[in-house]
Amino acid sequence: MVVSPVEQLPLKPAVMHYDRMTLLDHATFVKIQSNEMMITSKHTAFFFLITIFFNSNSFTSTYANNTTFCHKIEKQALLTLKQSLNLNNSTLSSWNTTNSNCCTWNGVVCSVPTGHVHRLHLSSHSLPGKINLSTLLDLKHLTYLDLSHNQFQGSIPPSIARLKNLEYLNLSNAGFHGEIPRSIGNLSSLRTLVLEGSGQRVHGLGWLSGLVLLKHLNMNFVDLGKETNWLQIINALPRLAELHLRGCKLPSPLSTLDHVNVTTSLTFLDLSRNELASFSGWIFRQGNLRFLNMSRNYIEGHVPSTSNTTKLQHIDLSWNKLRSGIPDWIYSCQDLKVVYLGNNFLNGTISKRVANLTSLDTFSLSYNQISGEVPSEITSLCTIRILDLSGNNLEGNISDLFANMSHCFLEAVVTWRMRENKLSGHLTGKFGEFKKLTFLDLTKNSISGVIPHSLGESSSLRRLWLGFNKLNGELPMSIGQLSNLESLTFGRNMLEGIVNETHFEKLTKLKYLFASGNNLSLKVSPNWIPPFQLVEELGIGSWNLGTGSEIPSWIHGLHKNVSVLDLSDIGLSGEVPTWVWGVSILNLSHNQFHGEIPDFKPWKHHLAFPYHRRMYLSSNRFSDSLPRVSYDMLELDLSNNSFSGSLSHFLCDATYDTYVLKILHLGNNLISGEIPNCWMKWSSLEYINLGNNLMFGRIPSSIDLLANLVSLNLDGNKFSGQIPLSIQNCTKLVKFDVGGNDLVGKIPTWIGTSLSNLMFLVLRSNRFSGEIPSSICHLNALQVLDISSNDLSGVIPSCMHNLTAMATSRSFEEYDGGGIQYSQVFDTFMESVSIDTKGSVLQYDTILVLVTSINLSYNNLSGEIPGGVTSLVELKFLNLSRNHLTGPIPRGVGDMKQLESLDLSRNSLVGEIPVSITVLSFMSYLDLSYNLLEGRIPESTQILGMDASSFVGNRLDIEPDQPFPKSDLTHHNVAYDGCIPSGAIAAHSCSSALGLYGTLSQPDAQLQCAHGY
Repeated sequence: MVVSPVEQLPLKPAVMHYDRMTLLDHATFVKIQSNEMMITSKHTAFFFLITIFFNSNSFTSTYANNTTFCHKIEKQALLTLKQSLNLNNSTLSSWNTTNSNCCTWNGVVCSVPTGHVHRLHLSSHSLPGKINLSTLLDLKHLTYLDLSHNQFQGSIPPSIARLKNLEYLNLSNAGFHGEIPRSIGNLSSLRTLVLEGSGQRVHGLGWLSGLVLLKHLNMNFVDLGKETNWLQIINALPRLAELHLRGCKLPSPLSTLDHVNVTTSLTFLDLSRNELASFSGWIFRQGNLRFLNMSRNYIEGHVPSTSNTTKLQHIDLSWNKLRSGIPDWIYSCQDLKVVYLGNNFLNGTISKRVANLTSLDTFSLSYNQISGEVPSEITSLCTIRILDLSGNNLEGNISDLFANMSHCFLEAVVTWRMRENKLSGHLTGKFGEFKKLTFLDLTKNSISGVIPHSLGESSSLRRLWLGFNKLNGELPMSIGQLSNLESLTFGRNMLEGIVNETHFEKLTKLKYLFASGNNLSLKVSPNWIPPFQLVEELGIGSWNLGTGSEIPSWIHGLHKNVSVLDLSDIGLSGEVPTWVWGVSILNLSHNQFHGEIPDFKPWKHHLAFPYHRRMYLSSNRFSDSLPRVSYDMLELDLSNNSFSGSLSHFLCDATYDTYVLKILHLGNNLISGEIPNCWMKWSSLEYINLGNNLMFGRIPSSIDLLANLVSLNLDGNKFSGQIPLSIQNCTKLVKFDVGGNDLVGKIPTWIGTSLSNLMFLVLRSNRFSGEIPSSICHLNALQVLDISSNDLSGVIPSCMHNLTAMATSRSFEEYDGGGIQYSQVFDTFMESVSIDTKGSVLQYDTILVLVTSINLSYNNLSGEIPGGVTSLVELKFLNLSRNHLTGPIPRGVGDMKQLESLDLSRNSLVGEIPVSITVLSFMSYLDLSYNLLEGRIPESTQILGMDASSFVGNRLDIEPDQPFPKSDLTHHNVAYDGCIPSGAIAAHSCSSALGLYGTLSQPDAQLQCAHGY
């Protein structure tokens, strides 16, 4: 039997698509991704197609009707091979002495008419042990040997080089490990060599140069990490058409061959999952290249602006660090079927020339920085099945985009993802015209209006994700007709109205429902049994369930399969049913549940998604001691409850050797005692909040074991002593808040050098003394500095202008929204900072990345305000009040155009109020009271709108046309001499308040020494 040369088979690679998820759909997508990731083979379809090709009659009795018999010596060689492997009776059972014609044996192919064994197909037979290839030396005519996917031991035998006539050799994933023998280079007749498999390595690639006839080379996952000359060696193979070097740890070559004649025979090149740092011009001169995969490397810079690869059908450059626009030559590759450029930093726009790609099947630009509108030409592509533009800065009216969809586009597209962009407009009735659409993802845009009724006509839909938009109106009943729907998310919108049984009528396949964060009311019969009995994830937070304070019975009926459950903020109370504690991801926050929480056990399905447990139980009435956690708990929020007792049994529990917990929020409870020295098991922690409890003692030095710590919140307790030196080892800290304690000593200088990632530093309301260390100016990421209400002295560091984060403009988009998110599930766990500003304390979370603040008030600081402060042009809140500052207000204060609040009150500032202050159009709070300022109050809309108390206690002149009552501004400051007035009308100093400037009685003065607060 003559078999077509395998090297002529068309090849397709494995393609894997990854995405960033948030919320409930994070859990959803990971579980269902295997059906959508377009994985066309286990490693590459090269092996898959070979297996299919030979898994036919050639694997069995290829000569059942042929009188030709194999040669006795070759039959004996095969029997010897079988005997050496110590096989069981079922493996290669046809290889026996009873069946005398070895040409009919499984996996054996003989040549016609000679009867010589020509090929051996022994793939996937679970062959064990060490193989003795010397037994095959009598197979003089063997040209094809496939031993792939077996369980051999040891390294590849060097004796394989004695099989001189081999043209095809496949040893992929056969169990071999160790060094690949150089002697394979003596097989000069080889056309195809497949050595794929981890655990193997080479010592030099020079032996490949002997394989001058080689057309197909596959060394996927072989360790080539030390082979810096690999490109020169590969280029010396004149007939090479396919090269598979996936996951080989390939370094960037020493020579890029940019100015050398190179082979142009390559049609297939897979260099994905390596350590390449740049492109080689050699690649883009391959005029016959049809397949290129360089994904998951470390390639930086620009995609080459020119290329000869006009025959490309598949290009994958995803998961690199590319920073250019989409190169124009891409749009000239008219045979392109698959384009993956996602997860880079590509910018610019999508060209209208995308219409040239008439063969396009898959187009993914997800998670880049592409802007502009989506060209309407993209919806005229008639062959496209998968379109993923998620995670960019695309904008425009989605109504226009949908309106221009061609008939053939509506019939072709299967997956359309546009999540996390800036799209606006309304959804249109065109939704009902999709013929094959199974996945529509418009999550996290600004789409408004109602969900169209026609959506229920898209009967092929399996996943519909519309969450985190501005959709309003009622949920259409037609959604209940989507009988193939498996995943439905429309949470965090503005939907309202009634949801009843009709909305779920035919959703029997529904497994994932995330609808939290809408103003919806569920009205179903008391005995309602949902059609989605296999639901695994259910999110209906903030709904009105109409069942009083208890979890409704229909939810109880789903408990066998539910792994993710969000019942937050729906007015539930009482004790939590026992089965609920078995859910892997649970959100019961903002209810009125009470009672004791039992110790958490590992999730019963720990080998299945979501793998780790997450519990969000904040803002309830849970009490008693803290529950012990399981080793698989990843996030735990027990804040705003009434837990009491100490942390010792929680942190020092000996049940498990280590924990994976990343988020621990125990703030606003009644926890007391000291922090125990038990952090050695908790090295995964990234967020700790023990704020506003009843804890005391010293901060333990063992906290430096938490090398991954990003946010540490110990505020509002009674901790004493100094900040431990060991915290300088927590170099990843972004937030450090120990405000409202009894800490003493100087502010450590190492804060400014070791904690270089700090964005939020809060040391307020302690007993720190000494000067402000100038090293704080090294914190160029710092956005909030609050060291108010201490006993600090000296001058304000003149280097404050180096706090460049307060001089740098930022936007929501740069930070994927305005908050710093620690959890991707439910999208509710965000960093927050409390800031004393505008006369009150405000908490910021959702817009935190936009907040900048400096508060040095209530200290003993002296000297002048450094002029460099005015270079912090993005600063929003500045409070230097209640110190002993002298000199003038910096003339450049008008440069701080983002200021919303400025408090310089109760100092000894002199001179006139700078005229530039009138340009501060965002300022809504100003307090310059009780200084020694004089002259005219500058006029502007903002200034004239201020209350007279903003200027009281100075020597300011009031013009007749100014709205401030003159009597309110007649009291003048003098030196405080260590005391400050606290009344609405200031007396001027402890020594003069009762004599020099007025007739105020002592009760009216309400004198208070500067540090008696």
